[in-house]
Amino acid sequence: MSIEEFNQELTSLQQRLKEIETANAQLRNELLECNIQLQQEINERKQVEEKLQTAQRFMYSIIQTMPVAVFVKDATDLRFVLCNRAAEELAGVSAEEILGKNDYDLFPKEEADFFTQRDKEALTSKKVVEIPEEVIHTKNGEIRILHIKKTPILDAQGQPKYLLVIREDITKHKQAQAALAASEAKFRSLVENANDAIYALTLDGIFTYLSPNFTNMFGYEISEFLGQSFVPIIHSEDVPTCIAFLNKVAQTGKKQAGLEIRIKRKDGTYGWITSNTSPVIDTNGQVVGFQGITRDITERKQTEKALLRISKAIESVSDAIGIADPTGKSIYQNPAFIQLFGYTVEELNAAGGPAAIYTDPKETKIIFNTINSGQSWRGEVTMQSSIGRIIQIDLRADAIKDSQGNIIALVGSHTDITERKQAENKLKQQAIELEQTLKKLQKTQSHLIQSEKISSLGQLVAGVAHEINNPVNFIYGNLVHANSYIHEILNLVQLYRQNYPNPVLEIQKEIKKSDLDFLIEDLPKLLSSMELGAERICQIVASLRTFSRLDEAELKAVDIHQGIDSTLMILEHRLKKKSHHPQIEVIKDYGNLPLVECYAGQLNQVFMNILVNAIDALEDSLSQGELTHNQPQIRICTQKLIPQQLMIRISDNGLGIPEQIRQRLFDPFFTTKPVGKGTGLGLSISYQIITERHGGSLKCISSPNQGAEFIIKIPIEQSNK
Repeated sequence: MSIEEFNQELTSLQQRLKEIETANAQLRNELLECNIQLQQEINERKQVEEKLQTAQRFMYSIIQTMPVAVFVKDATDLRFVLCNRAAEELAGVSAEEILGKNDYDLFPKEEADFFTQRDKEALTSKKVVEIPEEVIHTKNGEIRILHIKKTPILDAQGQPKYLLVIREDITKHKQAQAALAASEAKFRSLVENANDAIYALTLDGIFTYLSPNFTNMFGYEISEFLGQSFVPIIHSEDVPTCIAFLNKVAQTGKKQAGLEIRIKRKDGTYGWITSNTSPVIDTNGQVVGFQGITRDITERKQTEKALLRISKAIESVSDAIGIADPTGKSIYQNPAFIQLFGYTVEELNAAGGPAAIYTDPKETKIIFNTINSGQSWRGEVTMQSSIGRIIQIDLRADAIKDSQGNIIALVGSHTDITERKQAENKLKQQAIELEQTLKKLQKTQSHLIQSEKISSLGQLVAGVAHEINNPVNFIYGNLVHANSYIHEILNLVQLYRQNYPNPVLEIQKEIKKSDLDFLIEDLPKLLSSMELGAERICQIVASLRTFSRLDEAELKAVDIHQGIDSTLMILEHRLKKKSHHPQIEVIKDYGNLPLVECYAGQLNQVFMNILVNAIDALEDSLSQGELTHNQPQIRICTQKLIPQQLMIRISDNGLGIPEQIRQRLFDPFFTTKPVGKGTGLGLSISYQIITERHGGSLKCISSPNQGAEFIIKIPIEQSNK
């Protein structure tokens, strides 16, 4: 091949290569356009699918929240493929227990047969089947009444694919209808059997309803006035009043009561009625008629006239007389009533009637109930006049009855006893004050008596102690010298016996007669015993002087323990063992106390009273054989408290004190001891000494079979120096 041919071939190949590249570029562009178009189609399809899913979710949400039960069944085998929450509640089972099942799985066979028959009817006809009322039994045993619609859902070829079943529970609606019907029947029965006449009128005064009692009250047949005006049966003088009354109801749109007018009966006689009328209002709020109740008050009116005639006879009576009808409305008051309370009949009724002037609503109700039951009422009440004056009243109230025993009026006679009650209250107050004064005098007298006794006792004790003290000191002082002299004589006798072992016969006989050896041995013991007795007498005298405290009548800082010990010393003869009971053990639990500022003699008196009572209680317990434990004990504890205060506790293990007695322990002259053994002043005076003289407290803690404890608290320093 020549170069020229090769170049031509090469040029031809290059030309074809360019054509191929151009075709490839065009193909790439077409592929790119196809990809873009395909992506757009995919995006559009996704959007459609998302919208479809959103719509499906929306529809599912609507179905789930619908208040009626929605079921969807497969048209082939009538199994449930969808249900909402209302359907679950109606069936009484969850969706998991419904889906995939049919009516035979959820309801009794008879009901399931009926449901299946109506399902097939809807699928075959391809039309909506409606069942107005259908009774079902749920799985939990409830009976429901349903309104059902069955709608076939067709596919693209027009064949049933699903069956939509909507079941509305109308059980409560049906029950309400039944209740309403029963209520209407009951209301109609009440209206037709009412003692009063019930009516309905148009705005023009035409009767649209009359109850059966209309005939009984007035003698007319209902047909004679139904559709007719009310005017012919009203007394001509009362027609304007009646029309004005109805106009007021129409204008105000409110119930009006208390219309009293005369009615012409069919027999030509006239009677009285009272009427209460209410407006009939339409949905637009407009008054379109009237309805009301009429009561025959002819007998009451006749009674009022009779009572008014009677009232002339009581015009001059000094007591306030008031007469009311059985409803409590005033119909007559004599001048004394008007003068006392300041109300005329009209004013009293405007204020609420006679019941309004009573100050105690509960008492008022009792009084009126008593009278309305046909009984009399007597008693004292409090009432109020028109100007607010409170008046004490002696009330005598009765019911007035007709010949058949029916109550036709209430009458009350009111006597003003305000001044008498004030005088009685003043006398009662004076009696209370006198009683308080008497108690105060008794208390002062008891205090003076006890103080005088204690003062006399203190003087006596001090005098006895002084008189005993002198000879005892003389004896005790001489015993020292006598002891010395006797020892010297005994030493001398001993020397004689040593130096003259064989005395003359006369001396030997005297030695034998006097038992000299025994005298020498016993005489020192005798002197020692006499010395101990004299010391004991000195201690008792010191305790008596300490207890009497005649030299400490004013406030003085003293050792409390010394006062307690001196009291125990004086009472030691009662603590000792007796033939009929063991020794009473005294347990002292003394605290570390400072000197206490007090009236020492009076405080010792308190210790004496409490300790004597404790000993008496233990002796009584021993005589009855009852103790909290076998050994009779008195425990005395002292303790300093914070702030500056002292506490003394004196307890025993006796029978204890019953509550009713413990509450009166500190009352003057109260005692449980036999006559002659106790005055009932000891603890009362002790209470006054602790509380009034020392600004402290005295209380008793006790219960039966638990012993008793007296707790004394006094300040260490007195503030009222």
